[in-house]
Amino acid sequence: MKQDLDHLMDEHGLDALVVSGAMHGNSAMYYMVNGAGISGGHVIKQRGQEPVLVCSPIERELAAASGLATVNMIKYDYVGILREKGDRLAATVELYRRMFADLGVSGRVGFYGMGD
Repeated sequence: MKQDLDHLMDEHGLDALVVSGAMHGNSAMYYMVNGAGISGGHVIKQRGQEPVLVCSPIERELAAASGLATVNMIKYDYVGILREKGDRLAATVELYRRMFADLGVSGRVGFYGMGD
């Protein structure tokens, strides 16, 4: 099925997809991280590219077990963004803006999983 993701993304007009949230009870996240026991994070998959796992530094060894390229969430300084924005929704939007800019994500993005 993973080999079909690019085709499915193309069919649905998606340039990228994000799967987020805790892994427990989140079959989409479990699938994307190959069952690695992380507690949560964000998998970003662009059409034609391999997925990237953005997660907490405390889970770096578990993240490595996923087999995905990983990015340390500390890089985006969510706490600093939250202080700057003063609002969780605005901070989350800014977090995604920074992750997408860093990874070169643009176009239509589908969101899946059980993130907030």
